[in-house]
Amino acid sequence: MFEVPGMKQKSYAVFETGFMQRWDEKITRLRLKIDHPWLDFFFKYTANPDKYPLFYVPALLAFLAYIVASGNAALLIDAIVLILLSDQGASWLLKKRIRRYRPGSWYLGPEHADDDAMRHRRGFRERKIFDKFEGYERNSHSAMCSSHAGNFLAFGLLLQHALATSGWLLLPFVLVGVGRWYIGAHWASDILAGWLLGFLAYRIVLYLGTGTWLLALLS
Repeated sequence: MFEVPGMKQKSYAVFETGFMQRWDEKITRLRLKIDHPWLDFFFKYTANPDKYPLFYVPALLAFLAYIVASGNAALLIDAIVLILLSDQGASWLLKKRIRRYRPGSWYLGPEHADDDAMRHRRGFRERKIFDKFEGYERNSHSAMCSSHAGNFLAFGLLLQHALATSGWLLLPFVLVGVGRWYIGAHWASDILAGWLLGFLAYRIVLYLGTGTWLLALLS
């Protein structure tokens, strides 16, 4: 098993052979059953908003237009603090400490079939399916948790709060996380952890009113 500096094996074994990994593999089997070219095309774009931002440009423009129209500079600061909190929380609290394999790099091809040390990672069909998405981040150890899922849910919640709209606005932001699972960038538990972190970041920023008191501090 790979080594993680500063962590004992029992601290992260659950992400390699433990109950969470077994649960994630079961959820991945569901992913295999719904594999379809149309879903491949759809989630290729929704799961990579940094590469294909078309889905989210209207939401960002609406957010900026609201800030300009209302003169609510505090909301812009809230958004910046929110993303920093969610993104760095995912990176420093989880990604760099747990160093979990992404599904696209965890499953092994036929060339590793005789490797007893990695037999628990065999999954030829899974490997082939995830390879459709350009072998997403092969050999990456940053699966837990999904910063994309957390960041976009947090921003979607803030946008919904600012515009006082119904829950439908959250759908495209939630689909980012679903897409990250579909293309093999993350396990299902990585997405759930990312959503939880994003929600907590949103609640903290909303509760503290960081934008308001930072503006007061600077004025």
